[in-house]
Amino acid sequence: MTRLTTLFLSILLFAGLAGAASKDTYYNVEVLVIEHRLPDLEGGEAWVKTDLSDLVTELRQAGQETSAGSETSTLGRAGAKLVKDGKHRLLAHRHWTQLGQAKSDAKPVRLQDSGQTLDGVVHVYQLSRSLYLDLNLALASEKLRLDRPNDAKTPVFRLQEHRRIRLQEIHYFDHPRFGVLVRVMPVGRN
Repeated sequence: MTRLTTLFLSILLFAGLAGAASKDTYYNVEVLVIEHRLPDLEGGEAWVKTDLSDLVTELRQAGQETSAGSETSTLGRAGAKLVKDGKHRLLAHRHWTQLGQAKSDAKPVRLQDSGQTLDGVVHVYQLSRSLYLDLNLALASEKLRLDRPNDAKTPVFRLQEHRRIRLQEIHYFDHPRFGVLVRVMPVGRN
């Protein structure tokens, strides 16, 4: 091979690698939130008044649109089985597609239930080659009021997690009162 041919092939290879590196990666994110209706699960824990100011700040930043999760998806079928036993209640099942971005660029997604007892955010973002998920959710037995401090009569249960996640795996985040299942898939895979 001549030097000119080697140089030409090197330029083509470099151009191909540079093009591949700039290609955007999209992910399908599915989240299922269930309430546990098991009174013995709390273990007699006393729940104290909760400061929700950090959650209110994150809710202002939320902006990603979502759609209802599919009942035929893996998480949808798992949710149906849990609800069927009567010991759990489905609070939210949402799905969205998002670009893999840095934490500062990725928009958090707001999760709420129809009764307004659950409110919070899910934040999926990329750091280097890894994906991370931050959860900041609040659940109350009555309508959750984020515009004023909750009184001691209505306890607010919080689930705040930060975790590195793997693609295609189901991740479970647990609290004595509710749980969250999350699955992140590259676009184009089931």
